[in-house]
Amino acid sequence: GGLADLVSEDGCAYGKEELKEMLEMIHEGNRTRGGLKRVATGHGLLGFARFLDCYYVVLVTKRRQVGRIGGMPIYGVGATEMIPVKPEKSTRAPDQSLVKHLVADVNRRLNPTQREIAEQRYVGLFQFIDLTKDFFFSYAYDLTRTLQHNMTAATPCAPEPAAEDPPDAAAGRRQMYVWNAHLVRELSGAIGSASCGRWTLAITHGAFAQRTCALFG
Repeated sequence: GGLADLVSEDGCAYGKEELKEMLEMIHEGNRTRGGLKRVATGHGLLGFARFLDCYYVVLVTKRRQVGRIGGMPIYGVGATEMIPVKPEKSTRAPDQSLVKHLVADVNRRLNPTQREIAEQRYVGLFQFIDLTKDFFFSYAYDLTRTLQHNMTAATPCAPEPAAEDPPDAAAGRRQMYVWNAHLVRELSGAIGSASCGRWTLAITHGAFAQRTCALFG
């Protein structure tokens, strides 16, 4: 199936306590299957990647502030993490002992299939890209637009889309400068462009340097 079979957006808006109660209810309802478990803490969602097997959630787990433009913070990517989205598989039969189950699991890991080998190779190639160098983002400032455009627009944080932008451009971003545009494309199709823009970050590849200057020497 596609990403639309895995991802949906709840249209309700929850307060902090309401969200906590909702998560506790989901945890209790799935306690027999292990319940909810925190697998990562992140500063933003970059999208979903898929090769031969499952989808991977790509998260920004660390960030560093490199400066400000128009009073709005600009961050560099500090670290990322890829989390596979797939059900946990168990090869243990009801009448199989724990020792035999462990031996079978180790044997499966030591003798992966050609598909599993190819999957790990593609994941390794994707992770070869070092997103911690020269990749930047902002929660409020559009890095895909020029300073002149953002400062003269009626609403700098959400400028009007230009005619050459694709119809699904979130908040008027110029998609040609959004490095992770392909990673969010399927999510945008699953939950809509506006919702996708709320949940994901747009990272831009480039250089950023800012210095403080004294006007009076």
